[in-house]
Amino acid sequence: MLDPIFNSSLMENLLTLPWFQLIFTIIIAALASTKATLQSFVCKRHIRNSQDSILYNTMFFVFVAIFLSMTLNTMIPNTEIIIWALLMSIGSVLFQILYSIALSAGPVSITILIINFAVVVPTFASAVIFKEEVFVSQLLGIVCLLISFPLSIKEGGSGQQKANKKWLIFTILTLIFDCLAMTMQKMFCVTESYKVHGAIASNTFLVFIYVFGAVLAFGIYWCIRMFGKKDYGANKHTFKFGLSILMFALAMGLDLAVYQKFYMTANLKIDGSFFFPTFSGLQSVCMTTIGILVFGDRLNKRQLLGVVFGIAAVILLNVQFGAAFTIA
Repeated sequence: MLDPIFNSSLMENLLTLPWFQLIFTIIIAALASTKATLQSFVCKRHIRNSQDSILYNTMFFVFVAIFLSMTLNTMIPNTEIIIWALLMSIGSVLFQILYSIALSAGPVSITILIINFAVVVPTFASAVIFKEEVFVSQLLGIVCLLISFPLSIKEGGSGQQKANKKWLIFTILTLIFDCLAMTMQKMFCVTESYKVHGAIASNTFLVFIYVFGAVLAFGIYWCIRMFGKKDYGANKHTFKFGLSILMFALAMGLDLAVYQKFYMTANLKIDGSFFFPTFSGLQSVCMTTIGILVFGDRLNKRQLLGVVFGIAAVILLNVQFGAAFTIA
């Protein structure tokens, strides 16, 4: 069981220390990078269309729900938890499906770097909702993000531009739903259910996100199977079930279940103005390195400059210097 570890007085005390908050965030970034690497392998080797993505995500959502329900103490969900979990599951399903398609269509390093720009939204949501301080350095970080984005887009011939346009559209949509998911997960911390029931409410919230998510993803898959255009090939998937697919889904499910408990705890115990930028920056550096070394991403000089600006942005969002102010 994970709860005795995360709910212990020792963990409560450690999470008040800046150096332990950094270690805790590094662990979360490592779990996220592991999940992204596994997902990238599946996407590059097996995902060929949206139905592949939906079917695979249904599988690993089921595993996440099973692992979370086995390791966390939960309660009978009230109406508020059900509503929040349902909304979050819709965002999570759309995020994961779009994420899989984006990873299969473009370079892993740039895809994840752009998606990590979503850190801006929950960072400032934390400032507005929880009245956390915002620093001048974080504003400079946003400027670097805005510079990094156009530099990261690769230019090429007409065919290449068409492929690049498809990748860019799915990447931007993934970024949008990542913003929504991170913000909703942070906002759950101020609900009446969490104030009354504490950690057991957040555990129940997490479990039902993936229960609803698995049902929703399978429903979408079934609708496409039944009503998809046969001449477009949308009514059949292109990968075959096998031990490899099953093991990838199992590994991703276990990784994401542990990650979600760490991530939710960080949302509750660590200031968002520190956690979100630090987590995003660490994952960006990890996945840029993995993308180049493992997946053979070939980045031109312009894209490399975009990566530099992107990494500089998340560092500036993390390093707190200059005048501090709160957003009314």
